[in-house]
Amino acid sequence: MATANEFVTSNSVASYATPNKKVVFIGNPGVGKSTLLNCLVGKAVFKNGTKIATGLTNQLQMRKSKGVTYCDTPGLKDIEMQEESMEAILQALQQGGRYFVAFVITLESGRVKPEDISTIEAVLEGAPDITRFGLIINKLSSAVHKELSSDDDKVKLHCDIVEEQILRNVHGRRHPAVHLVPKYTQLEDELDLYMELPKLRKFIENSLKLFSVTIHKENVNVAFTLTQYHTAYERERRDEIQRLKLELKAMEKMRRDDKRMDEKCLRELKERDERHREELERKQKEQDERIQKKNLEIERDFHEGLEDILEQQELDRALTQSLLEF
Repeated sequence: MATANEFVTSNSVASYATPNKKVVFIGNPGVGKSTLLNCLVGKAVFKNGTKIATGLTNQLQMRKSKGVTYCDTPGLKDIEMQEESMEAILQALQQGGRYFVAFVITLESGRVKPEDISTIEAVLEGAPDITRFGLIINKLSSAVHKELSSDDDKVKLHCDIVEEQILRNVHGRRHPAVHLVPKYTQLEDELDLYMELPKLRKFIENSLKLFSVTIHKENVNVAFTLTQYHTAYERERRDEIQRLKLELKAMEKMRRDDKRMDEKCLRELKERDERHREELERKQKEQDERIQKKNLEIERDFHEGLEDILEQQELDRALTQSLLEF
């Protein structure tokens, strides 16, 4: 990691630096645009850090490095600054030349936030020349980033889900170039810090070659874009509320199903216990009956034996008496 007084001595930017090329990062406050741009430029030229409730970037910032102009734009989430922020974003897109536009987002519970979708939709609709663009998913947890980075199928599935959320209301656009950035705790909430991110640099290098577009100033519509943002935001909020309602409904159904299952299991458990108790009682009764029957047989055999002995003794006495009389 480097500080503001240490210039990152990488010359890799020069390999894709052609005249009049611009890299524009667009995203809402707190997603990490300025920090990522500082990492690309190699010094803290874009103001970054933490500002409660709003972002630090409140106007267009442009810095040229190694032949590439990097543009940092304010986010649209701050209601009081929306008009100024949108004008700053579109001002960045009205400079002429070739652009690589990258939307920087963070995920919430694995989903793109409504305000991020609204920003992307508004900019794409207001600047129809952006037919190709990038999507940088920033601040991924180390576990999620490691899992996705080690499994290409999971990356594709995850990116497909994210892209579907973003592009479902925007037509005529190719799938974006997607780059995943893990969360670097050493950069979190710190002022004027940056570090070398070679994978991000390589992504920008390739994207400038493959995903850059020419944006014509006359095709950028400020009024339409801001209106589109509000329309998209309201729609996304409704969709989000509807999604939450459906999730709540599904959770309620699951809770009811679980309750019914618990009641069924309890009922079956009681029935099983009752059957087991009855079976034990039946077996105990049968055993008692067998013991009683055996005891009766023993008692009968004893009495029969005793009678035989007494009878034999009586015969023996009679015989003895007869012999004595004889």
